[in-house]
Amino acid sequence: MTYSMFQKYIIDTRELINCGRNAVELRRLETLIRYGQVKAPKSVLEELSRVDDDIFHWADHMSGELFIELPDAALSYLREIVNKYGEPFRDPGDPGITYPGLVKYEGAGDADPEIVALAKNSGWIVVSEERGICGTCKIEQIKCITLKQLLDTEI
Repeated sequence: MTYSMFQKYIIDTRELINCGRNAVELRRLETLIRYGQVKAPKSVLEELSRVDDDIFHWADHMSGELFIELPDAALSYLREIVNKYGEPFRDPGDPGITYPGLVKYEGAGDADPEIVALAKNSGWIVVSEERGICGTCKIEQIKCITLKQLLDTEI
């Protein structure tokens, strides 16, 4: 087991839900969270409360180690991200590809734009398989990997 103490990751709601379906993967993820390598904006916890009770309770228990507030610098990126990628958008490198927008909910509690803004501000790697997040990361040149890649790399 190796731990890359220098690299940090921002995990998406869906990846937490998927990980919650596999007890072995969840324990591996908990280890990375406890080492401070995996974080998520607090809006991920809010999304979890709407979609999955079991993983919500687990995440709420881990909240002191997992969830963080967006720093002020990330808030300026957040406005930019929502303006550019909130609605469905085209890939400028391949206009035939359209990605779903990042804004799913009206008002507060939409984690996807916060995940990207936090990554852009911090330089951390995004862990997601959602097309909108991955497309935004591609265009913004933010590294984005899957949960499997994270677990294969770090543990």
